Amino acid sequence: MISEERKLLRKRIGENLKKVRIEHEYSIKKLAILLKVDRRTILSWESGKSMSKFLFLIEMSELYKVKVDYILGMDDFRKNNL
Repeated sequence: MISEERKLLRKRIGENLKKVRIEHEYSIKKLAILLKVDRRTILSWESGKSMSKFLFLIEMSELYKVKVDYILGMDDFRKNNL
């Protein structure tokens, strides 16, 4: 069973993904084409139903006490301000 904390995190991530998609004026179809995934995948991310990869990165970040951006190679700064 998923903890309440994880449910809230999934919801927040999904809301953030949808928010930035809309801010960038991408339809679900357009984003799916750009990312080479099915549009249902986008919908499942935005609804918080499918997040195993996102949650895995967050858990690794917390375990190693580094930022997710560092794990992804997008930032050289390692510290995670938890």
